[in-house]
Amino acid sequence: MEGVKLADIIPLLKNNSLDPNVLKNFRPVSNLTFIGKLIERVVLKRLDDHLTKNNLHCPEQSAYKKNFSTETLLVRIWNDLLVASDEKSATVVMMLDLSAAFDTVDHDLLLNILMKEIGLRGTVLKWFESFLKGRSQRIRLGSTVSDEIIIKFGVPQGSVLGPVLFNLYIRSIYRYVQALNFTIFGYADDHQILKQFKPINQGITLLSELKKCFAAVKSWMRKYYLAMNDSKTQVIIFGPPSVLNDIKVNGLNIGCKTTIRFVNTVKNLGIYMDAALTMKDHVTELKKKCFLTLRNLRKIRFLLTTSQLKTIVNSLVVSCLDYCNSMFYGISQQLMHQLQLIQNACAKVITGKYKYDHMEDDLNKLHWLSVRKRVVFKICLLAFKAVNGLTPLYLSDMFKYAHYGHTIRLIVPYGTTKSYGDRSFSVIGPKLFNALPETVKQALSIDSFKSSLKTYLFTLSDTDVASLFY
Repeated sequence: MEGVKLADIIPLLKNNSLDPNVLKNFRPVSNLTFIGKLIERVVLKRLDDHLTKNNLHCPEQSAYKKNFSTETLLVRIWNDLLVASDEKSATVVMMLDLSAAFDTVDHDLLLNILMKEIGLRGTVLKWFESFLKGRSQRIRLGSTVSDEIIIKFGVPQGSVLGPVLFNLYIRSIYRYVQALNFTIFGYADDHQILKQFKPINQGITLLSELKKCFAAVKSWMRKYYLAMNDSKTQVIIFGPPSVLNDIKVNGLNIGCKTTIRFVNTVKNLGIYMDAALTMKDHVTELKKKCFLTLRNLRKIRFLLTTSQLKTIVNSLVVSCLDYCNSMFYGISQQLMHQLQLIQNACAKVITGKYKYDHMEDDLNKLHWLSVRKRVVFKICLLAFKAVNGLTPLYLSDMFKYAHYGHTIRLIVPYGTTKSYGDRSFSVIGPKLFNALPETVKQALSIDSFKSSLKTYLFTLSDTDVASLFY
């Protein structure tokens, strides 16, 4: 890898709303040479084949792996929260955030993990040592370039192998937390630690076990030269209002006169999750974001063709509306109506209609499914992927087959409450998939399934779809 290890660092602001005068608000993305990235892609393909063949992937990690995404992770977490609420239990979730995680990776520790846990030896291990060590970087701002410095720690952000190597570096935290009887899921450097408990046990869980888990995680991080961003670490308790009213503990003392107060809403991988699992806060934030974008687009729509405008609206607004929309199943009719108003506004921007104009058949002309139908579409698509082994095991394991006469159908677990249990993916996934025509379910590919499913949903009336929700 000699000759391709110099990186130009171009600082990028993590969020436009952050203060550009605070250096920690910038993300140091490395611009690397094309030939270097090409070599990394070849190595990544072989490394991934090795991990898959020898079952070395960490199933709770959802970043930088085929069939894994933020959406599959959120669907699983949302399912667990709903199932626990259905059982009249609360779930405490600790959202961990690491400070400059990619920049503090110890090369010798990582190489030791690659050798002892992943089984890399000889020339392969020497190649990774060459890839990690002796790298240099410089800061580039416009035409101004700083002096080069040698990188002694970290994996380069912006590289192909860097994020995957970071996944391997932190793989032991999952075993570490699970040994404490907590559940953990992670996406890159964002981790969520969960535990279900009954209100009667809140003292033990929140004041003792959670504190011990937090201390253990901090100890693990010190061992691996990582640091937790305490200012962004949040703790929230999810559950039905009747259960939350019985929770009297509202904070966690983590020592050194530091207390983390429990919050009522968290932003988790782009989704605002409120303690009562209503999705009200997310819909509110989604409306703000989408309508602001649509107002700006309306100002320049005369410069664009209808086709261009449709592409932009789909990219900037409809994609936000569709992100994790399977979590909208079972929310209140009022919230669902607000989501439909966002889609209607998208159609009006494209067609040139105004706020109080009737939509008539505009959605059909754009070949758009309504919001409710899009929710059903996403759930059925995830179910199809799950039964065909195209999702992580933490989703596929929810689906079990049973014989009903001469047909084979998915088992639908029993949900006690309509507002929680019947909204969980483990219930609605098999339920909606079983309701599909056999010709749709037996599609031979994802593309053919999507096409036939969309055609089928267009034949359903709004009343038929609403009956699936309420």
